[in-house]
Amino acid sequence: MPKFAANLTMLYNEVDFLDRFAAAAEGGFKGVEYLFPYAYPKEQLAERLHQHGVKQVLHNLPAGDWAAGERGIACQPDRVGEFQDGVGKAIDYARALGCGQVNCLAGIAPAGVDREKVRGTFVANLRFAAEKLGAAGIKLLIEPVNTYDIPGFWLSRTQQALDVIRDQLADNPGRNEPGTGEINYRFLFGFIDSIGYEGWIGCEYKPKGKTIDGLGWRAAHGV
Repeated sequence: MPKFAANLTMLYNEVDFLDRFAAAAEGGFKGVEYLFPYAYPKEQLAERLHQHGVKQVLHNLPAGDWAAGERGIACQPDRVGEFQDGVGKAIDYARALGCGQVNCLAGIAPAGVDREKVRGTFVANLRFAAEKLGAAGIKLLIEPVNTYDIPGFWLSRTQQALDVIRDQLADNPGRNEPGTGEINYRFLFGFIDSIGYEGWIGCEYKPKGKTIDGLGWRAAHGV
C-alpha cells in the first residue's frame, strides 16, 4: 500500500503548528510535509520529528511573501538572486530535517514580461536548483497548479512540467479527504501498488471537519 504523508499546513489545523507533529503521529502517519519550515529554527523542527518518530518528506523552496499573495519567485526575472539565496537556505533546512525532497513553486507570471523570458528564467532557476540540491543528495520537484486556485500561476498545465515524481491526493469536487467525492481511490491505490511506486503520497486536502474525524478513508481502503 502507498506511503502517505500528512500535510501539516492543511491538516490538523485544530492545534498549533508545532503540535501537529504529535497529532500526525497519533493519527498513524509515518511521514509529514508542509509548505515552509523557515519560520522555525531547524533544530526545533528536527527535535519534533525525532520525538514523534515521523519522517520529513517534503518542504518548499522559499517562495516570496506568501502572506502578501506571492506564490513562488522562480519565474520572475528580477528575483534570480533571491531565488538562488533561497536554494541555499532550503538545503540547510533539508539537511537538518533529513528531508530528501524540496519543491519549487514557479510563481505568478509577472505582468508585462515576455513569456519566453519568463520561461527562460524558470528553466535557468531549475537548473541552478537541481545542481545545488543534487550535490546535496536532495531531489528537486516541481508542481503545476491550476489557475483557478492560483490565478496567473505560470506552471499551470501538466505538459509544462519537466517531470512528475511525487503525487498528492484529494477528492473531487471540493479537494476534501478521499471518500467525500467521486474518485475511485480503492482502484487508484491498487493501481499504484501494481506499478511498484515506492514514493510518498502527500495528503494535501482540506478536511471537512476535524482532521482525525476524516481519516476513516484509510481504513476503508486498507491503509
